[in-house]
Amino acid sequence: MVKDMRSKHAILAVVGVKRPSQPDIPFIPLEKLIEASGEQTLRELLLNNNQLPSAADRSIGIRELCEDSLKEFLTYLNPHKVLGMVMRFVQALEQGLEVNFGYATKVQIAVHTAYALERMVIRDGLVYRGEVELLDQLIFEEVNRASGIFVSGMNLTLSDDEKYYICEMLSEVYNFVSQ
Repeated sequence: MVKDMRSKHAILAVVGVKRPSQPDIPFIPLEKLIEASGEQTLRELLLNNNQLPSAADRSIGIRELCEDSLKEFLTYLNPHKVLGMVMRFVQALEQGLEVNFGYATKVQIAVHTAYALERMVIRDGLVYRGEVELLDQLIFEEVNRASGIFVSGMNLTLSDDEKYYICEMLSEVYNFVSQ
């Protein structure tokens, strides 16, 4: 398959779960791409070939990765339709918290939030077992505000427990980035 594509396109790297048989093509495992190190490797390859993606291209990459993951596990929500709102939610969190999330964080928040919405549809949300008092109030307020996107767009409300899990995810990133 790579040989066929190579005859029509310039292949800078292969991203996936299986290494191609051509040893001269850089390979980035999918798990590594989700982590910051994979994004950096891909950026370096693109920079070396003068093909650094635009911000729009990067968000499409995140969206496609999330959509592929969601297609497999969502039953009641259409991943293609829900993902636009989920990505706006992530963007609203970045703006409200005045922070730029890394690639892996965006994917993690987007996928978790889509699954949380699915749980709201079937009325089987997670129950937060952590200590709510220890969560950052500013982060909770931003998650609460940003989740209004789902109320207005889908008439779905995330439970406080689901929001607490999102806050817990964000607190590690936000406290690290804002220092």
